[in-house]
This record gives sequence, structure tokens and C-alpha cells, in this order.
Amino acid sequence: MKTLTLRVSAVLRGRLASLATSVALASTLILVSAPRLLAGNEPVPQEAIVRLEDGFAIEDVLVTYNATLEAEVTLGSRPNYLLGLPQGITEVQFLALAEQDERIKDAGLNFTAAAPDPSTQSFFFPVAGILRPSQAVRPGISLTTPAPTDGLGGGVVVAVVDTGVDPQLAGFGGGPILEGVTFVPNTDSAGDTGDGLDTDGDGVPDELVGHGTFVASVIQMVAPEATILPIRVLDPDGKGNMFRVAQGIEAAVLAGANVINISLGSTANVEAVEDMIEEANLLGITVVASVGNDGLQLVVFPAATPGVISVASLDDSLGPATFSNYGPHVTISAVGVDLVGMTPDGTSRSSGTSFSTALVSGTVAAMLSVDPTLLPGEIAARLQSSADPLDDPQGLYGAGGLSISGALATVGATGPFLEGDLNLDSAVNLADLNLVLGAFGQLGPVGDADGNGQVDLTDLNTLLGVFGEQAP
Repeated sequence: MKTLTLRVSAVLRGRLASLATSVALASTLILVSAPRLLAGNEPVPQEAIVRLEDGFAIEDVLVTYNATLEAEVTLGSRPNYLLGLPQGITEVQFLALAEQDERIKDAGLNFTAAAPDPSTQSFFFPVAGILRPSQAVRPGISLTTPAPTDGLGGGVVVAVVDTGVDPQLAGFGGGPILEGVTFVPNTDSAGDTGDGLDTDGDGVPDELVGHGTFVASVIQMVAPEATILPIRVLDPDGKGNMFRVAQGIEAAVLAGANVINISLGSTANVEAVEDMIEEANLLGITVVASVGNDGLQLVVFPAATPGVISVASLDDSLGPATFSNYGPHVTISAVGVDLVGMTPDGTSRSSGTSFSTALVSGTVAAMLSVDPTLLPGEIAARLQSSADPLDDPQGLYGAGGLSISGALATVGATGPFLEGDLNLDSAVNLADLNLVLGAFGQLGPVGDADGNGQVDLTDLNTLLGVFGEQAP
């Protein structure tokens, strides 16, 4: 496991947040039928976020209010400070005082965060054996994750701002997992581990352990050589706060990330996070975020923040996933139902815009490994121009469905995207038929032409339907 090395950045432009709000992890339990609204939206008790006018020192402000400095985000020309307020002064009282304080440019509250309620069932569902990456999608459809291609993602660092990542991840890729950093209290690593606590009060402790690991594994399905940088901002129940998210983005920037995956969101625009995203974009770093799992036309940040590639989910029929949020702010959609990935316990399957986002981040990493000169705006334009059209007359699911093969083609990369080409020789022939017949009735990727995890008559029919075809 490699150690994270922070590098000093030049002073960048920035602004401070005057508002912070709750974070909600953008993932869904695949058996839940009704959408669930983002939880949280409660101020963190006795905390406030301030930005100072030029020429004033935070130490003087702390003395005036008998406050403590809990954390800071220093990217940009004007740092963000998280203050701990003393007993006897409420958050609202502090905001009123700060408005009259000439030293304080603006002030806001820090807000709690919560993941969408995954009910009392396991969030991830174990599956037998190592299944093919995009289990629910036919390999011939261009939204499908391609078979790992040597070199894709090489030299690209993808920061996963999430619950952490298991350092022993042995998923579908071979890229290294860095040590990363954590901003979750009482943790000493960016590993994806539980703490035995029920922080969201639903009676189930540690229900989202594995979320960050799953996201990382999906990224490496598309870009198997990508380096994963874990940035832990959410606890094992998926709870956190917006200042941690701002810290996480800053850490990713300072560590040299090329892509930042943010599979979480807030229903309010938080300027501290927005500022960090602006700094990332200025350095050529692409930020990809999920739009949330409420099944509503709902604006969620940072997905709706300018400069972010915002991702909604589709089902395996290329229609909107029932849980996915949508709206005119969506950049692109990708399959998010029944995806297969890795958790600390092994291979699992799950659904959510979190994982659609990971597919897009993996595609971006693969593109950058071929052409590292691409800037965030250019990447977004290529993803949109190569997307598969959807039945979406109002344009609420972005430019279309993610076409991994199409996006890679814009940078001159090709891959084994021919349906039924099980041995990846760019043709569907007797060799592929023998793979199906040899594995008939078994579980696993060998001979699995339709990607559902088992070899049966459907695979045989799929193969026969395209028999004799060759890749262009």
C-alpha cells in the first residue's frame, strides 16, 4: 500500500461558504421500492464557518468569541475556518454577531450529513463467485463496462471522497490503492471499516461499510490501472458534514488527484465545497458527482455545481432508474442497477447513482490515461457528444447514456466491445461457442454472454444471434 504524499500548491483563487448543509450518500438499497429523501439538514451544534476580511487574523476572532478553531480549508486566497462555539452562545446568536463584525466577511453554519436510509437490510448483496463487471447490462450495449484493457487508467489518480477504501481491494483492476487521508473523528486511516456504532439511529450499525470500496472497484473495472486515493469523509453509517467534504476535496487537490469522485450530495449549495471544486477545475482536475437517489426532480450539490460532471442512473433497459434523481442540471446518465463490485467482504452487487458516478469516473480516468492533456470541460463535452440517445424529450437525464466505448473512441482508444466476443479476439465464432458450451450451467464470467452471472440458454441464444460478426 502506498503512502499519500501532499504537495504544496500555489495560492489559488477561492471564496468561503456562508452556508453548509447535510451530506447524503447517493446509493440505494436495491430492494427498497419507495424513494427516500435526503436526511439531515440539522446544524452541527456549537459550530460555525467563517471567512475573514483581508488583514485580520483568525486568532483575534477566536479570542473575541471564546471560540476554538476546529479545522480549516486553506486553498484559495481566503481560507475557510470551522469554529467551535462556547456554551452560552447559540449558532444563530453567533451569526447575528458575525454580521456586525467588520473582521468577518461572511459566516454560516456547518450541517450534519446522512445517507439515504437503507432500511434494516444489508445494503450490499453477496454474490457467488467473481462475476462479470456490469452484471445487469448486455455486453453489446455501449453502456456496459468493457472487459479490462491493459493500460487504461495508468498514471491517473482518482480520489474517492466517501466512506474510505479497503486497502486490500482485490477487485477487477490492478491499480494501486494509496494510503489516503481521513477526516472522520476517531479514525486513524482511510480504510473502509466499521466502528460498531449506530450513528443514524436506525438500529443498524455500520450499514454502509463497503460503499467507498464498491465505488473504487467500479472505477477500476473501467480503468483497471488507475490509482485510487481514498478520502474518508463519511462514517460507516454514511454520515458526515459539509466541511469534511470541503476538506476532502482540498486534500485530493493537494495530493495530485486527476479525477475526484463524489458519490454523495446536499440539497443546498455550499459555497465552501463549490470553491474547492473551482480550485480543482482551475488545476485541470475533473470532478464527478452523483445526483442522488430520491426519485425526484431535485437539485443536489455538488452535482449541480458549475464545473461538475453530474450523473444520474439508468436501469438495464436503458430507461431511468426508479430511484434516480433527475433535472436539467444532469450532465449524463449511466447504468446504476444491479452493478457488481467489491466490498471488504468480497464480491457484491448493489444499485445507486453512487455507482453510476463511479462508471463515469472510471471512463474519465481511462480517457486521461490516453490523453492526459484533456481539461474538465473537454472531457464533459466528449462524454456528452459520444453518449447514447435516450427517450428523454425534456433532457432531464443529461446528454444521454454513457457510452464507454464511444468516449474512449474520442481519444483514439479501442476495446473489446463486440457482443458475444467472449475470448476478445474481435470476432464471434466457434471459439466463443465452445466457451459457452464448456461452462453451461455454471456461475461465473466464462461463457456468460449476457452478463447475468450464469451460463444458460440465454447466453447460447445471445451468441447464436450475433454468430459470425466481427469488430469493425
